Amino acid sequence: MPGSCTLEHAALSALRNLAMRVRCTVEHESLNALRHLAIPGSCAVEHASLSVLRNLAIPGRCTVEHTALSALRNLALPGKCTVEHTALSALRNLAIPGMCTVEHTALSALRNLPIPGRCTVEHVALIALRNLAIPGRCT
Repeated sequence: MPGSCTLEHAALSALRNLAMRVRCTVEHESLNALRHLAIPGSCAVEHASLSVLRNLAIPGRCTVEHTALSALRNLALPGKCTVEHTALSALRNLAIPGMCTVEHTALSALRNLPIPGRCTVEHVALIALRNLAIPGRCT
């Protein structure tokens, strides 16, 4: 989409992706009722759950994403980084200082999506999740 917005589709049934103004992103990813609320600025609020789901946008260009079946906590680090938690058991995402993001989404496959102009790190594990920092602004 025009600008710095992104649209991501990932659902089982009905799925709608709406791009908000500025550099915000709205991601739909649920089975039942799903609501997306965009906070003013460059932040994004993403809803994706089966039961109770809460999305809190941290001031700045950070995003907080909730995607879980049980208890799930998302912590946004200062700066333009995002921390995304998506797991059934215990899953930790650590954002390295800079503009990079570390995204964990899995019990089986873990994929780290790159921010435009940055690098990518792909994780594939069931037990231990480790982020290896490559020289530069990578994670």
